[in-house]
Amino acid sequence: MAVEARKRIHGLDHAGALSGYTLGRMNLDGRISDAEREAGDDYATAIMRYYRATGIPFPSARAQDLFAIRGHDGDVSESKQRAATSASKEFMHLEGVLLKCTDGPQVKSTVYNVCVMDIEHLRMMSETQLMWLKRGLHALMFDKGLRSAA
Repeated sequence: MAVEARKRIHGLDHAGALSGYTLGRMNLDGRISDAEREAGDDYATAIMRYYRATGIPFPSARAQDLFAIRGHDGDVSESKQRAATSASKEFMHLEGVLLKCTDGPQVKSTVYNVCVMDIEHLRMMSETQLMWLKRGLHALMFDKGLRSAA
């Protein structure tokens, strides 16, 4: 039933996981490459880790069980604190990478809205927004390559 609805609503004839989210559908449409999609997936995963480690509910209602939203208990263990600190540093680093791009605030918000918030109408974004998205995804790919080589 879900696959039929996906075909009807999004006009896709794919049953794979890529058709289940906006960035994946943009990849299937040919608007972004596989490498760009992977960079967006990595970014979304890092942001998800940050939200999970700090106890903040993930911002997209499409990405969570609404009946399981809760923060951490008042008493936080040392391992949870280390995980939250590490995730916060990664979050801030990625935000910095996006903000350093030309048109940084627009790049950051476009990447965030597509990769994290999964806003469907952005699938058909304008060429300017697509340029910002690609600029941010390329910056994330370059940064990942630098960190992997170090």
